[in-house]
Amino acid sequence: MPTDQPDHLRDQLQTTLGTAYTLERELGGGGMSRVFVAEEARLRRRVVVKVLAPELAAGLSAERFAREIELAASLQQANIVPLMTAGETDGLPYYTMPFVDGLSLRARLERNGALPVGETVSVLRDVTRALAYAHERGVVHRDIKPENILLSGDAAVVTDFGIAKALSASRTAAPGGTLTQVGTSIGTPAYMAPEQAAGDPDTDHRADLYALGCVAYEMLAGSAPFAGRPAHQLFAAHLTEIPAPLATTRPDVPGPLAQLVARLLEKDPARRPQSAREVLHALDGATTGAGAASAPRSSGPRIATIAAIAAGLLIITSVAFAAWRSSRRTEDAVAAHAPRSIAVLPLENIGGDTATQFFADGMTDELTSTVAKIAGLKVASRSATMAALKALPGDTKALGQRLSVGAVLVGRIRRSGERMRLTAELSSVHDGSILWSETYDRDAKDAFKVQDEVARAIASALRVTLGDGQRRLAAQRTVNSEAHDLYLRGRYNQEKYTEPDIRTALALFKEAVAKDPQYAAAWSGIADSWGMLADDFMAPREAVPKMRDAMARAAAIDSTSPELLLTRGTTALYY
Repeated sequence: MPTDQPDHLRDQLQTTLGTAYTLERELGGGGMSRVFVAEEARLRRRVVVKVLAPELAAGLSAERFAREIELAASLQQANIVPLMTAGETDGLPYYTMPFVDGLSLRARLERNGALPVGETVSVLRDVTRALAYAHERGVVHRDIKPENILLSGDAAVVTDFGIAKALSASRTAAPGGTLTQVGTSIGTPAYMAPEQAAGDPDTDHRADLYALGCVAYEMLAGSAPFAGRPAHQLFAAHLTEIPAPLATTRPDVPGPLAQLVARLLEKDPARRPQSAREVLHALDGATTGAGAASAPRSSGPRIATIAAIAAGLLIITSVAFAAWRSSRRTEDAVAAHAPRSIAVLPLENIGGDTATQFFADGMTDELTSTVAKIAGLKVASRSATMAALKALPGDTKALGQRLSVGAVLVGRIRRSGERMRLTAELSSVHDGSILWSETYDRDAKDAFKVQDEVARAIASALRVTLGDGQRRLAAQRTVNSEAHDLYLRGRYNQEKYTEPDIRTALALFKEAVAKDPQYAAAWSGIADSWGMLADDFMAPREAVPKMRDAMARAAAIDSTSPELLLTRGTTALYY
Protein backbone atom coordinates (compact mmCIF):
# COMPACT_ATOMS: atom_id res chain seq x y z
CA MET A 1 0.00 0.00 0.00
CA PRO A 2 1.39 3.45 -0.89
CA THR A 3 2.99 5.15 2.09
CA ASP A 4 1.26 8.47 1.41
CA GLN A 5 -2.17 6.92 1.99
CA PRO A 6 -3.65 6.31 5.44
CA ASP A 7 -3.79 2.64 6.39
CA HIS A 8 -6.73 2.28 8.74
CA LEU A 9 -6.41 -1.49 9.07
CA ARG A 10 -2.74 -1.37 10.02
CA ASP A 11 -3.36 1.39 12.55
CA GLN A 12 -6.29 -0.50 14.05
CA LEU A 13 -4.29 -3.73 14.19
CA GLN A 14 -1.43 -2.00 16.00
CA THR A 15 -3.91 -0.58 18.49
CA THR A 16 -5.38 -4.04 19.07
CA LEU A 17 -1.95 -5.62 19.53
CA GLY A 18 -0.89 -2.89 21.94
CA THR A 19 2.69 -2.98 23.10
CA ALA A 20 2.98 -6.77 22.85
CA TYR A 21 3.82 -6.56 19.15
CA THR A 22 5.23 -3.79 16.97
CA LEU A 23 4.29 -3.96 13.31
CA GLU A 24 7.38 -3.50 11.13
CA ARG A 25 6.34 -4.02 7.53
CA GLU A 26 3.76 -5.63 5.29
CA LEU A 27 4.56 -8.73 3.27
CA GLY A 28 2.91 -9.57 -0.02
CA GLY A 29 -0.37 -11.13 1.00
CA GLY A 30 -2.91 -13.07 -0.97
CA GLY A 31 -6.60 -13.07 -1.60
CA MET A 32 -7.30 -14.43 1.88
CA SER A 33 -5.40 -12.00 4.08
CA ARG A 34 -3.03 -9.11 4.61
CA VAL A 35 0.26 -10.22 6.11
CA PHE A 36 2.48 -8.18 8.44
CA VAL A 37 5.85 -8.82 10.06
CA ALA A 38 5.98 -7.72 13.69
CA GLU A 39 8.39 -7.90 16.60
CA GLU A 40 7.21 -9.53 19.80
CA ALA A 41 8.32 -7.20 22.60
CA ARG A 42 8.75 -9.75 25.39
CA LEU A 43 11.00 -12.21 23.52
CA ARG A 44 12.26 -9.79 20.87
CA ARG A 45 11.50 -12.22 18.07
CA ARG A 46 9.80 -11.69 14.75
CA VAL A 47 6.33 -13.02 14.12
CA VAL A 48 3.85 -12.91 11.26
CA VAL A 49 0.39 -11.43 11.76
CA LYS A 50 -2.28 -12.36 9.21
CA VAL A 51 -5.56 -10.44 9.04
CA LEU A 52 -8.42 -11.96 7.06
CA ALA A 53 -9.62 -9.96 4.08
CA PRO A 54 -12.95 -8.16 4.70
CA GLU A 55 -14.73 -10.06 1.92
CA LEU A 56 -13.64 -13.35 3.45
CA ALA A 57 -14.56 -12.27 6.97
CA ALA A 58 -18.07 -11.22 5.90
CA GLY A 59 -20.59 -13.62 7.38
CA LEU A 60 -17.88 -15.14 9.57
CA SER A 61 -18.13 -15.61 13.31
CA ALA A 62 -14.83 -14.32 14.70
CA GLU A 63 -15.48 -16.06 18.01
CA ARG A 64 -16.13 -19.38 16.31
CA PHE A 65 -13.08 -18.88 14.09
CA ALA A 66 -10.87 -18.43 17.16
CA ARG A 67 -12.32 -21.62 18.69
CA GLU A 68 -11.86 -23.58 15.50
CA ILE A 69 -8.14 -22.84 15.20
CA GLU A 70 -7.43 -24.02 18.74
CA LEU A 71 -6.91 -27.57 17.46
CA ALA A 72 -4.58 -26.35 14.73
CA ALA A 73 -2.68 -24.34 17.35
CA SER A 74 -1.95 -27.57 19.22
CA LEU A 75 0.07 -28.99 16.31
CA GLN A 76 3.74 -29.19 17.25
CA GLN A 77 5.88 -30.77 14.54
CA ALA A 78 9.13 -29.69 12.91
CA ASN A 79 7.60 -29.21 9.45
CA ILE A 80 4.55 -27.26 10.63
CA VAL A 81 4.61 -23.52 11.31
CA PRO A 82 2.57 -23.35 14.53
CA LEU A 83 -0.22 -20.92 15.26
CA MET A 84 0.53 -18.76 18.30
CA THR A 85 -2.40 -16.45 19.03
CA ALA A 86 -5.69 -15.38 17.48
CA GLY A 87 -7.94 -12.41 17.94
CA GLU A 88 -10.07 -9.78 16.23
CA THR A 89 -9.35 -6.25 15.08
CA ASP A 90 -12.02 -3.91 13.76
CA GLY A 91 -14.29 -6.90 13.14
CA LEU A 92 -11.63 -8.84 11.21
CA PRO A 93 -10.12 -12.05 12.64
CA TYR A 94 -6.35 -12.27 12.80
CA TYR A 95 -3.80 -14.86 13.91
CA THR A 96 -0.07 -14.93 14.54
CA MET A 97 2.70 -17.41 13.84
CA PRO A 98 6.51 -17.43 13.96
CA PHE A 99 8.37 -15.64 11.18
CA VAL A 100 10.20 -18.11 8.92
CA ASP A 101 13.41 -16.74 7.44
CA GLY A 102 13.42 -18.06 3.89
CA LEU A 103 11.27 -17.97 0.81
CA SER A 104 8.11 -19.69 -0.29
CA LEU A 105 8.08 -22.57 -2.71
CA ARG A 106 6.10 -20.27 -5.02
CA ALA A 107 8.96 -17.75 -5.01
CA ARG A 108 11.46 -20.57 -5.63
CA LEU A 109 9.46 -21.82 -8.63
CA GLU A 110 9.05 -18.33 -10.06
CA ARG A 111 12.76 -17.65 -9.67
CA ASN A 112 14.20 -20.93 -10.98
CA GLY A 113 11.41 -22.93 -12.58
CA ALA A 114 11.19 -26.70 -12.12
CA LEU A 115 13.20 -28.18 -9.25
CA PRO A 116 15.81 -30.93 -9.51
CA VAL A 117 14.38 -34.37 -8.78
CA GLY A 118 16.34 -34.76 -5.55
CA GLU A 119 15.20 -31.40 -4.18
CA THR A 120 11.61 -32.18 -5.17
CA VAL A 121 11.67 -35.43 -3.22
CA SER A 122 13.21 -33.66 -0.21
CA VAL A 123 10.45 -31.02 -0.19
CA LEU A 124 7.79 -33.69 -0.66
CA ARG A 125 9.13 -35.67 2.30
CA ASP A 126 8.98 -32.65 4.59
CA VAL A 127 5.49 -31.64 3.50
CA THR A 128 4.25 -35.22 3.74
CA ARG A 129 5.65 -35.55 7.27
CA ALA A 130 3.65 -32.46 8.22
CA LEU A 131 0.51 -33.90 6.64
CA ALA A 132 0.97 -37.26 8.32
CA TYR A 133 1.31 -35.66 11.75
CA ALA A 134 -1.70 -33.37 11.26
CA HIS A 135 -3.96 -35.96 9.66
CA GLU A 136 -3.32 -38.41 12.48
CA ARG A 137 -4.63 -35.71 14.85
CA GLY A 138 -7.71 -34.95 12.82
CA VAL A 139 -6.51 -31.74 11.14
CA VAL A 140 -6.86 -31.39 7.37
CA HIS A 141 -5.13 -28.46 5.68
CA ARG A 142 -7.46 -27.97 2.65
CA ASP A 143 -5.20 -25.43 0.96
CA ILE A 144 -1.86 -27.09 0.23
CA LYS A 145 -0.11 -25.00 -2.44
CA PRO A 146 3.37 -23.55 -3.10
CA GLU A 147 2.44 -20.29 -1.34
CA ASN A 148 1.85 -22.21 1.90
CA ILE A 149 5.13 -24.15 1.74
CA LEU A 150 8.15 -22.23 3.04
CA LEU A 151 11.77 -23.17 2.39
CA SER A 152 14.18 -22.39 5.19
CA GLY A 153 17.67 -23.80 5.18
CA ASP A 154 17.43 -27.43 4.13
CA ALA A 155 13.87 -27.88 5.35
CA ALA A 156 10.39 -27.23 4.04
CA VAL A 157 7.64 -26.19 6.44
CA VAL A 158 3.90 -25.86 5.93
CA THR A 159 1.98 -22.81 7.06
CA ASP A 160 -1.72 -22.03 7.65
CA PHE A 161 -2.69 -25.47 8.93
CA GLY A 162 -6.34 -25.53 9.94
CA ILE A 163 -7.18 -22.06 8.60
CA ALA A 164 -9.31 -23.22 5.66
CA LYS A 165 -11.20 -25.62 7.93
CA ALA A 166 -11.76 -22.85 10.47
CA LEU A 167 -13.08 -20.55 7.75
CA SER A 168 -15.52 -23.19 6.58
CA ALA A 169 -16.75 -24.13 10.04
CA SER A 170 -17.03 -20.50 11.17
CA ARG A 171 -19.15 -19.26 8.30
CA THR A 172 -22.64 -18.19 9.12
CA ALA A 173 -25.39 -18.02 6.50
CA ALA A 174 -23.94 -16.66 3.28
CA PRO A 175 -24.96 -13.11 2.47
CA GLY A 176 -27.86 -12.89 0.09
CA GLY A 177 -28.80 -16.53 0.43
CA THR A 178 -26.28 -17.90 -2.03
CA LEU A 179 -26.99 -21.31 -3.47
CA THR A 180 -23.92 -22.82 -1.83
CA GLN A 181 -22.17 -21.68 1.30
CA VAL A 182 -18.83 -20.15 0.49
CA GLY A 183 -17.04 -22.17 3.13
CA THR A 184 -17.64 -25.49 1.39
CA SER A 185 -15.17 -24.65 -1.36
CA ILE A 186 -12.45 -22.79 0.52
CA GLY A 187 -9.18 -23.52 -1.23
CA THR A 188 -7.25 -22.68 -4.38
CA PRO A 189 -8.71 -23.95 -7.68
CA ALA A 190 -5.37 -24.97 -9.22
CA TYR A 191 -4.72 -27.40 -6.34
CA MET A 192 -8.24 -28.39 -5.36
CA ALA A 193 -9.28 -32.05 -5.32
CA PRO A 194 -12.40 -32.90 -7.34
CA GLU A 195 -14.45 -33.73 -4.26
CA GLN A 196 -13.36 -30.53 -2.53
CA ALA A 197 -14.19 -28.37 -5.55
CA ALA A 198 -17.59 -30.03 -5.69
CA GLY A 199 -18.35 -29.12 -2.08
CA ASP A 200 -18.61 -32.73 -0.93
CA PRO A 201 -19.27 -32.63 2.83
CA ASP A 202 -17.36 -35.91 3.17
CA THR A 203 -14.11 -34.43 1.84
CA ASP A 204 -11.29 -35.74 4.02
CA HIS A 205 -7.50 -35.84 4.34
CA ARG A 206 -7.14 -37.40 0.89
CA ALA A 207 -7.94 -33.99 -0.63
CA ASP A 208 -4.63 -32.81 0.86
CA LEU A 209 -2.90 -35.71 -0.89
CA TYR A 210 -4.39 -34.65 -4.23
CA ALA A 211 -3.13 -31.11 -3.65
CA LEU A 212 0.27 -32.57 -2.74
CA GLY A 213 0.22 -34.33 -6.11
CA CYS A 214 -0.49 -31.01 -7.84
CA VAL A 215 2.43 -29.39 -6.02
CA ALA A 216 4.71 -32.33 -6.84
CA TYR A 217 3.70 -32.11 -10.49
CA GLU A 218 4.47 -28.38 -10.53
CA MET A 219 7.87 -28.84 -8.91
CA LEU A 220 8.80 -31.41 -11.56
CA ALA A 221 7.10 -29.99 -14.65
CA GLY A 222 7.48 -26.29 -13.89
CA SER A 223 3.74 -25.60 -13.99
CA ALA A 224 0.71 -26.99 -12.19
CA PRO A 225 -1.69 -29.37 -13.93
CA PHE A 226 -4.08 -27.40 -16.16
CA ALA A 227 -2.20 -24.14 -15.48
CA GLY A 228 -3.40 -20.94 -17.09
CA ARG A 229 -7.13 -21.60 -17.02
CA PRO A 230 -9.87 -19.58 -15.29
CA ALA A 231 -11.42 -21.10 -12.18
CA HIS A 232 -14.47 -22.68 -13.80
CA GLN A 233 -12.29 -24.45 -16.37
CA LEU A 234 -9.91 -25.62 -13.64
CA PHE A 235 -12.82 -27.23 -11.81
CA ALA A 236 -13.87 -29.09 -14.95
CA ALA A 237 -10.30 -30.16 -15.70
CA HIS A 238 -9.66 -31.52 -12.21
CA LEU A 239 -12.90 -33.49 -12.52
CA THR A 240 -12.43 -35.01 -15.95
CA GLU A 241 -9.03 -34.47 -17.58
CA ILE A 242 -5.66 -36.18 -17.39
CA PRO A 243 -2.58 -33.94 -16.95
CA ALA A 244 0.19 -34.32 -19.49
CA PRO A 245 2.28 -37.30 -18.29
CA LEU A 246 5.48 -36.43 -16.45
CA ALA A 247 7.26 -38.94 -18.68
CA THR A 248 6.73 -36.54 -21.59
CA THR A 249 7.06 -33.20 -19.81
CA ARG A 250 10.11 -34.21 -17.73
CA PRO A 251 11.75 -37.42 -19.06
CA ASP A 252 14.40 -37.55 -16.31
CA VAL A 253 11.79 -38.13 -13.59
CA PRO A 254 12.24 -41.69 -12.27
CA GLY A 255 9.36 -44.01 -13.09
CA PRO A 256 8.39 -44.73 -9.45
CA LEU A 257 8.20 -41.00 -8.68
CA ALA A 258 6.08 -40.28 -11.76
CA GLN A 259 3.80 -43.18 -10.81
CA LEU A 260 3.42 -41.84 -7.28
CA VAL A 261 2.46 -38.38 -8.56
CA ALA A 262 -0.07 -39.97 -10.92
CA ARG A 263 -1.60 -41.88 -8.01
CA LEU A 264 -1.84 -38.72 -5.93
CA LEU A 265 -3.70 -37.08 -8.83
CA GLU A 266 -6.32 -39.81 -9.14
CA LYS A 267 -9.83 -38.32 -9.37
CA ASP A 268 -11.30 -40.94 -7.06
CA PRO A 269 -10.02 -40.59 -3.45
CA ALA A 270 -10.14 -44.38 -3.10
CA ARG A 271 -7.51 -44.69 -5.86
CA ARG A 272 -5.04 -42.35 -4.17
CA PRO A 273 -2.66 -43.37 -1.42
CA GLN A 274 -4.88 -43.66 1.63
CA SER A 275 -2.57 -41.89 4.05
CA ALA A 276 0.40 -39.58 4.14
CA ARG A 277 2.36 -42.40 5.77
CA GLU A 278 1.80 -44.47 2.64
CA VAL A 279 3.15 -41.58 0.57
CA LEU A 280 6.24 -41.37 2.79
CA HIS A 281 6.87 -45.08 2.27
CA ALA A 282 6.58 -44.65 -1.50
CA LEU A 283 8.94 -41.66 -1.44
CA ASP A 284 11.62 -43.79 0.22
CA GLY A 285 12.09 -45.63 -3.06
CA ALA A 286 10.86 -42.97 -5.46
CA THR A 287 14.27 -42.26 -6.99
CA THR A 288 15.68 -45.78 -6.86
CA GLY A 289 12.75 -47.95 -7.91
CA ALA A 290 12.40 -49.54 -4.48
CA GLY A 291 9.08 -49.22 -2.77
CA ALA A 292 7.12 -49.00 -6.01
CA ALA A 293 5.48 -52.29 -5.21
CA SER A 294 3.73 -50.68 -2.28
CA ALA A 295 1.31 -49.05 -4.69
CA PRO A 296 -1.71 -51.29 -5.37
CA ARG A 297 -1.87 -52.45 -8.96
CA SER A 298 -4.91 -53.48 -10.97
CA SER A 299 -4.75 -56.49 -13.29
CA GLY A 300 -5.10 -54.24 -16.30
CA PRO A 301 -4.74 -50.53 -16.95
CA ARG A 302 -6.69 -48.47 -14.48
CA ILE A 303 -9.75 -46.97 -16.11
CA ALA A 304 -11.21 -44.00 -14.37
CA THR A 305 -14.09 -41.62 -14.79
CA ILE A 306 -16.41 -39.54 -12.73
CA ALA A 307 -19.28 -39.65 -15.17
CA ALA A 308 -21.83 -37.84 -13.13
CA ILE A 309 -19.39 -35.30 -11.73
CA ALA A 310 -18.54 -34.29 -15.25
CA ALA A 311 -22.24 -33.51 -15.54
CA GLY A 312 -22.27 -31.44 -12.38
CA LEU A 313 -19.91 -30.00 -9.83
CA LEU A 314 -21.99 -29.92 -6.68
CA ILE A 315 -24.23 -32.99 -6.98
CA ILE A 316 -21.82 -35.29 -5.23
CA THR A 317 -24.40 -37.97 -4.64
CA SER A 318 -24.61 -38.41 -8.38
CA VAL A 319 -20.87 -38.51 -8.84
CA ALA A 320 -19.64 -41.95 -9.73
CA PHE A 321 -16.58 -41.92 -7.49
CA ALA A 322 -17.15 -45.65 -7.21
CA ALA A 323 -17.40 -46.05 -10.96
CA TRP A 324 -13.70 -46.47 -11.43
CA ARG A 325 -12.87 -49.96 -12.53
CA SER A 326 -10.03 -52.04 -13.87
CA SER A 327 -10.31 -53.08 -17.48
CA ARG A 328 -10.57 -56.78 -18.12
CA ARG A 329 -7.87 -58.57 -20.07
CA THR A 330 -8.79 -59.73 -23.56
CA GLU A 331 -6.90 -61.29 -26.42
CA ASP A 332 -8.16 -58.60 -28.73
CA ALA A 333 -5.38 -56.35 -30.10
CA VAL A 334 -7.32 -53.22 -29.18
CA ALA A 335 -7.64 -54.23 -25.54
CA ALA A 336 -4.08 -55.52 -25.41
CA HIS A 337 -2.75 -52.04 -26.04
CA ALA A 338 -5.31 -50.36 -23.81
CA PRO A 339 -6.65 -47.56 -26.00
CA ARG A 340 -9.27 -46.72 -23.36
CA SER A 341 -7.74 -43.30 -23.13
CA ILE A 342 -8.22 -40.72 -25.81
CA ALA A 343 -7.21 -37.30 -27.06
CA VAL A 344 -9.81 -35.27 -28.94
CA LEU A 345 -8.15 -32.96 -31.44
CA PRO A 346 -9.76 -29.68 -32.51
CA LEU A 347 -12.21 -30.16 -35.35
CA GLU A 348 -10.88 -28.68 -38.57
CA ASN A 349 -13.15 -25.99 -39.95
CA ILE A 350 -13.39 -26.98 -43.61
CA GLY A 351 -13.34 -23.98 -45.91
CA GLY A 352 -11.64 -21.79 -43.31
CA ASP A 353 -14.65 -19.48 -43.01
CA THR A 354 -13.98 -17.40 -39.90
CA ALA A 355 -17.71 -16.76 -39.63
CA THR A 356 -18.25 -20.43 -38.76
CA GLN A 357 -15.14 -20.97 -36.62
CA PHE A 358 -17.30 -20.55 -33.52
CA PHE A 359 -19.26 -23.63 -34.58
CA ALA A 360 -16.14 -25.78 -35.05
CA ASP A 361 -14.71 -24.67 -31.71
CA GLY A 362 -18.02 -25.11 -29.91
CA MET A 363 -18.58 -28.56 -31.38
CA THR A 364 -15.05 -29.55 -30.33
CA ASP A 365 -15.69 -28.48 -26.74
CA GLU A 366 -19.13 -30.11 -26.56
CA LEU A 367 -17.88 -33.31 -28.18
CA THR A 368 -14.95 -33.48 -25.76
CA SER A 369 -17.32 -32.99 -22.81
CA THR A 370 -19.62 -35.71 -24.10
CA VAL A 371 -16.76 -38.16 -24.60
CA ALA A 372 -15.38 -37.32 -21.14
CA LYS A 373 -18.62 -38.57 -19.59
CA ILE A 374 -18.11 -42.10 -20.88
CA ALA A 375 -17.56 -44.33 -17.86
CA GLY A 376 -14.28 -46.17 -18.32
CA LEU A 377 -12.60 -43.67 -20.64
CA LYS A 378 -9.88 -41.16 -19.81
CA VAL A 379 -9.63 -37.98 -21.87
CA ALA A 380 -6.41 -35.98 -22.23
CA SER A 381 -6.68 -32.38 -21.08
CA ARG A 382 -7.28 -29.69 -23.66
CA SER A 383 -4.14 -27.79 -22.65
CA ALA A 384 -1.95 -30.90 -22.95
CA THR A 385 -3.55 -31.80 -26.28
CA MET A 386 -3.02 -28.32 -27.71
CA ALA A 387 0.60 -28.25 -26.53
CA ALA A 388 1.27 -31.64 -28.10
CA LEU A 389 -0.47 -30.59 -31.31
CA LYS A 390 1.68 -27.48 -31.53
CA ALA A 391 4.86 -29.51 -31.02
CA LEU A 392 3.87 -32.37 -33.32
CA PRO A 393 1.55 -31.02 -36.02
CA GLY A 394 0.29 -33.69 -38.39
CA ASP A 395 1.85 -36.63 -36.52
CA THR A 396 -1.11 -38.29 -34.84
CA LYS A 397 0.82 -41.32 -33.58
CA ALA A 398 3.62 -39.27 -32.01
CA LEU A 399 1.05 -36.92 -30.51
CA GLY A 400 -0.81 -39.81 -28.91
CA GLN A 401 2.43 -41.25 -27.54
CA ARG A 402 3.37 -37.89 -26.07
CA LEU A 403 -0.03 -37.71 -24.34
CA SER A 404 0.15 -41.37 -23.24
CA VAL A 405 -3.25 -42.13 -24.73
CA GLY A 406 -4.30 -45.20 -26.68
CA ALA A 407 -6.45 -43.50 -29.29
CA VAL A 408 -6.83 -40.16 -31.05
CA LEU A 409 -10.03 -38.69 -32.46
CA VAL A 410 -9.65 -36.33 -35.41
CA GLY A 411 -12.41 -34.69 -37.38
CA ARG A 412 -13.39 -32.14 -39.96
CA ILE A 413 -16.56 -30.10 -39.95
CA ARG A 414 -18.26 -27.88 -42.49
CA ARG A 415 -21.17 -25.61 -41.70
CA SER A 416 -23.26 -24.38 -44.61
CA GLY A 417 -26.42 -22.55 -43.69
CA GLU A 418 -28.57 -24.92 -41.65
CA ARG A 419 -26.60 -28.01 -42.68
CA MET A 420 -23.47 -29.50 -41.13
CA ARG A 421 -21.14 -32.23 -42.30
CA LEU A 422 -18.88 -33.91 -39.73
CA THR A 423 -16.28 -36.52 -40.60
CA ALA A 424 -14.73 -38.22 -37.56
CA GLU A 425 -11.98 -40.82 -37.38
CA LEU A 426 -10.66 -42.75 -34.39
CA SER A 427 -7.18 -44.25 -34.76
CA SER A 428 -4.99 -46.45 -32.58
CA VAL A 429 -1.80 -44.87 -31.32
CA HIS A 430 -0.18 -48.32 -31.10
CA ASP A 431 -0.22 -49.20 -34.77
CA GLY A 432 -1.99 -46.33 -36.53
CA SER A 433 -4.93 -48.51 -37.53
CA ILE A 434 -8.36 -46.95 -38.00
CA LEU A 435 -10.60 -48.17 -35.20
CA TRP A 436 -13.69 -46.35 -36.43
CA SER A 437 -14.74 -43.63 -38.86
CA GLU A 438 -18.01 -42.08 -39.93
CA THR A 439 -19.45 -39.12 -41.80
CA TYR A 440 -22.54 -37.31 -40.53
CA ASP A 441 -24.47 -35.14 -42.98
CA ARG A 442 -27.19 -33.57 -40.86
CA ASP A 443 -29.16 -30.49 -40.02
CA ALA A 444 -27.25 -28.21 -37.66
CA LYS A 445 -30.10 -28.55 -35.18
CA ASP A 446 -29.09 -32.20 -34.74
CA ALA A 447 -25.64 -31.28 -33.37
CA PHE A 448 -26.32 -32.81 -29.94
CA LYS A 449 -27.55 -36.05 -31.46
CA VAL A 450 -24.43 -36.27 -33.60
CA GLN A 451 -22.21 -35.72 -30.54
CA ASP A 452 -23.98 -38.54 -28.71
CA GLU A 453 -23.74 -40.86 -31.71
CA VAL A 454 -20.01 -40.22 -31.91
CA ALA A 455 -19.67 -40.93 -28.17
CA ARG A 456 -21.52 -44.22 -28.55
CA ALA A 457 -19.35 -45.22 -31.50
CA ILE A 458 -16.16 -44.42 -29.58
CA ALA A 459 -17.41 -46.39 -26.58
CA SER A 460 -18.09 -49.38 -28.80
CA ALA A 461 -14.73 -49.16 -30.57
CA LEU A 462 -12.83 -48.92 -27.29
CA ARG A 463 -14.85 -51.62 -25.54
CA VAL A 464 -16.44 -49.42 -22.91
CA THR A 465 -20.11 -49.07 -22.09
CA LEU A 466 -22.33 -46.03 -21.92
CA GLY A 467 -24.44 -45.95 -18.78
CA ASP A 468 -28.11 -45.08 -18.62
CA GLY A 469 -27.25 -41.40 -18.13
CA GLN A 470 -25.32 -41.26 -21.41
CA ARG A 471 -28.08 -43.09 -23.28
CA ARG A 472 -30.51 -40.35 -22.27
CA LEU A 473 -28.30 -37.40 -23.20
CA ALA A 474 -29.68 -36.68 -26.66
CA ALA A 475 -33.24 -36.43 -25.42
CA GLN A 476 -32.24 -34.17 -22.55
CA ARG A 477 -30.26 -31.71 -24.68
CA THR A 478 -32.71 -30.91 -27.47
CA VAL A 479 -32.74 -27.12 -27.91
CA ASN A 480 -33.69 -24.57 -30.53
CA SER A 481 -31.00 -24.62 -33.25
CA GLU A 482 -30.82 -20.83 -33.48
CA ALA A 483 -30.43 -20.65 -29.71
CA HIS A 484 -27.65 -23.24 -29.90
CA ASP A 485 -25.80 -21.16 -32.50
CA LEU A 486 -26.13 -18.08 -30.32
CA TYR A 487 -24.89 -20.05 -27.32
CA LEU A 488 -21.80 -21.30 -29.18
CA ARG A 489 -21.07 -17.78 -30.40
CA GLY A 490 -21.37 -16.58 -26.82
CA ARG A 491 -18.90 -19.13 -25.48
CA TYR A 492 -16.53 -18.35 -28.38
CA ASN A 493 -16.50 -14.67 -27.39
CA GLN A 494 -16.42 -15.37 -23.67
CA GLU A 495 -13.17 -17.34 -23.98
CA LYS A 496 -11.36 -14.18 -25.16
CA TYR A 497 -11.91 -12.67 -21.69
CA THR A 498 -11.92 -9.00 -22.57
CA GLU A 499 -14.70 -6.75 -21.34
CA PRO A 500 -16.11 -6.06 -24.84
CA ASP A 501 -16.09 -9.76 -25.70
CA ILE A 502 -17.72 -10.73 -22.40
CA ARG A 503 -20.45 -8.14 -22.96
CA THR A 504 -20.93 -9.44 -26.50
CA ALA A 505 -21.21 -12.95 -25.08
CA LEU A 506 -23.77 -11.76 -22.55
CA ALA A 507 -25.89 -10.25 -25.32
CA LEU A 508 -25.68 -13.48 -27.34
CA PHE A 509 -26.72 -15.61 -24.38
CA LYS A 510 -29.66 -13.28 -23.77
CA GLU A 511 -30.70 -13.72 -27.40
CA ALA A 512 -30.41 -17.48 -26.96
CA VAL A 513 -32.80 -17.59 -23.99
CA ALA A 514 -35.18 -15.25 -25.79
CA LYS A 515 -35.44 -17.86 -28.54
CA ASP A 516 -35.42 -20.83 -26.15
CA PRO A 517 -36.36 -19.83 -22.57
CA GLN A 518 -35.74 -23.42 -21.40
CA TYR A 519 -32.09 -23.46 -22.51
CA ALA A 520 -30.36 -24.02 -19.14
CA ALA A 521 -26.82 -23.81 -20.55
CA ALA A 522 -27.53 -20.36 -22.00
CA TRP A 523 -28.85 -19.13 -18.65
CA SER A 524 -25.61 -20.44 -17.14
CA GLY A 525 -23.71 -18.52 -19.82
CA ILE A 526 -25.47 -15.37 -18.67
CA ALA A 527 -24.48 -16.14 -15.08
CA ASP A 528 -20.87 -16.79 -16.11
CA SER A 529 -20.72 -13.50 -18.00
CA TRP A 530 -21.99 -11.50 -15.02
CA GLY A 531 -19.49 -13.35 -12.83
CA MET A 532 -16.59 -12.50 -15.15
CA LEU A 533 -17.65 -8.87 -15.24
CA ALA A 534 -17.84 -8.87 -11.43
CA ASP A 535 -14.35 -10.35 -11.21
CA ASP A 536 -12.56 -7.65 -13.18
CA PHE A 537 -14.73 -5.11 -14.94
CA MET A 538 -17.59 -3.83 -12.78
CA ALA A 539 -18.78 -3.55 -9.19
CA PRO A 540 -19.72 -6.97 -7.76
CA ARG A 541 -22.69 -5.45 -5.92
CA GLU A 542 -24.22 -4.68 -9.32
CA ALA A 543 -23.24 -7.82 -11.21
CA VAL A 544 -23.51 -10.58 -8.59
CA PRO A 545 -27.31 -10.29 -8.02
CA LYS A 546 -27.81 -10.62 -11.79
CA MET A 547 -25.48 -13.61 -11.83
CA ARG A 548 -27.47 -15.30 -9.07
CA ASP A 549 -30.76 -14.57 -10.80
CA ALA A 550 -29.51 -16.25 -13.99
CA MET A 551 -28.25 -19.21 -11.95
CA ALA A 552 -31.67 -19.57 -10.36
CA ARG A 553 -33.31 -19.55 -13.81
CA ALA A 554 -30.92 -22.27 -14.98
CA ALA A 555 -31.50 -24.34 -11.84
CA ALA A 556 -35.28 -24.16 -12.26
CA ILE A 557 -34.89 -25.68 -15.74
CA ASP A 558 -32.19 -28.28 -15.09
CA SER A 559 -30.51 -28.44 -11.70
CA THR A 560 -27.99 -31.02 -13.01
CA SER A 561 -26.84 -28.99 -16.02
CA PRO A 562 -23.03 -29.24 -16.14
CA GLU A 563 -22.72 -25.60 -17.13
CA LEU A 564 -24.84 -24.54 -14.16
CA LEU A 565 -22.94 -26.67 -11.69
CA LEU A 566 -19.57 -25.40 -12.86
CA THR A 567 -20.91 -21.86 -12.45
CA ARG A 568 -22.08 -22.74 -8.96
CA GLY A 569 -18.63 -24.05 -8.12
CA THR A 570 -17.00 -20.76 -9.11
CA THR A 571 -19.67 -18.79 -7.27
CA ALA A 572 -19.17 -20.86 -4.14
CA LEU A 573 -15.46 -20.07 -4.21
CA TYR A 574 -15.65 -16.31 -4.80
CA TYR A 575 -19.14 -15.07 -3.90
